[in-house]
Amino acid sequence: MLPGLIADGHRAAASRQALDQARPSSVYTLASSVLSKVGSYEQARLTADRARTWAEVSSSPLAAAAPPGNWRSCCATRTATARPGAS
Repeated sequence: MLPGLIADGHRAAASRQALDQARPSSVYTLASSVLSKVGSYEQARLTADRARTWAEVSSSPLAAAAPPGNWRSCCATRTATARPGAS
């Protein structure tokens, strides 16, 4: 399901209109939240970074202001505790 949503977001962004370029940001934010919930913290961090990148590309103040989930605090902590010997 997520790959289809991501593909749709990228197709919409091809129009190069600000609103359409903000769609991948929303999709990646959703994907980041889902990945975090299922314990894929590294992938959640990567998709959150992509959400931030697309928010900047879109020049949409709303997309740029919306944080891509609370991945910095939740994923960094969980990743550190999930790996033995990680600090």
